[in-house]
Formats: sequence, C-alpha cells, structure tokens
Amino acid sequence: QQILTEHASVPAMRETVEKLKNYSPTVNELMSKEEHLTSEEKNNITTYLLSRVAIENASRPSHVTNLTMAEYHSGEEIEDNYVCTTLYAKNGIAPLSFSQELRRLIHKYIRNVRVHISNSSPAGKAPLFLNNAGNRIRNLSSERHLYKLLKLVGVAHIFNLTQMRKAVTTLAARQFRNNPGQRSLLNNYLAHTNEVAEMYYEAATRTSEYH
Repeated sequence: QQILTEHASVPAMRETVEKLKNYSPTVNELMSKEEHLTSEEKNNITTYLLSRVAIENASRPSHVTNLTMAEYHSGEEIEDNYVCTTLYAKNGIAPLSFSQELRRLIHKYIRNVRVHISNSSPAGKAPLFLNNAGNRIRNLSSERHLYKLLKLVGVAHIFNLTQMRKAVTTLAARQFRNNPGQRSLLNNYLAHTNEVAEMYYEAATRTSEYH
C-alpha cells in the first residue's frame, strides 16, 4: 500500500489528489441527474474519472485510456483497493488500483453515463472510458481534459502526467536509495525499468519543481 500511494508525498500531487477527491460529490450529483447530460457534462465526468485513476496511480495516460471494460471487470480486491491490469501498456502489463470510493463512482458512470454513449469496438475491446463520439480519449493531458479539470478544482500548479511521473520516480529514487528491491517494485508498477527511470525520469527532474 505504501508503494501505491508514495507519490502523495510530492506536495503538488498531494494537493491535486485532495482537491480532486473534494470534487467527488459534485461529480456524483451530476451523474444522478434525471435529465440527459449535455456533451460538456459527459466530457467533464469522463475527464474527472480518467484523471483520478491516472494521478492516483501515477500511470501513463494510455494505461487508463486503453483500459477495456473486460480488463476492468476482471480485477480483484487487494486489501482495501480494487486492482486490475491492462495489456495495452508500453512495456507489457500495467496494474491500476482503485479506492472503493472511486470504484463506486466508476460503477455509477457505467450505469448512468457510459450506457448512453454509442461504441462500435469489438466485443472485449471496448474502452471503459469513452469520449462523446464513443471512442477512447487520445490526449488526456490537454486543455479540453486534464488542464481544464485542474483549473476547475483549483489546483495551483498545472502539470502534465509525464511531469508527475518524473517527480514520483525521482522522489522514490531518493527514498529507496538503500532499498533497491522496493525501488524496482515501484518502477515495475509504473511500467518502466530501472534503467529507463534513471535515464529519462530521475535525471531529468527535481521534485522541488512540483512543490
């Protein structure tokens, strides 16, 4: 569990997670509307859920946007979280963890929002999260999605998901300097090797940039 939440000790990440969680009742209420949701409302809901999963897992955007309905429903309970894996990751299989609160929101999204969006993907390949055209979202770190959401919930420092992953990896390298096994475990969870972490994540970033 420490590995899954390590990035929360990066101050900017902790602020973001807290503000997004505080916005959860607003999203829950929006998904409870009896009248049809507007295109903008559906986009905001989908963006919120995608961003929560990506940020809380410090994952690549593609790990979340490519996650299929079948993969999501094939997960299992581990301690207090629900964990599934996606095969559409850059380096093979990537795990994704969901708190019970986030899982309830996603189930409500499936029942109340996603069901009204047409999707033509083959059986077993349909993305869990759909844009209004029924396709997967291809650019989560954008003004239409993540940046708009961060501004909406009042995050002071707007960042993209690559910057977040660099900050998390750099912090982990410092904290696990004398524990290579723990460090490797976290890098595996982030779906990159120790070598890639050292070359492209740790050396390129100072965690102070995101404080």
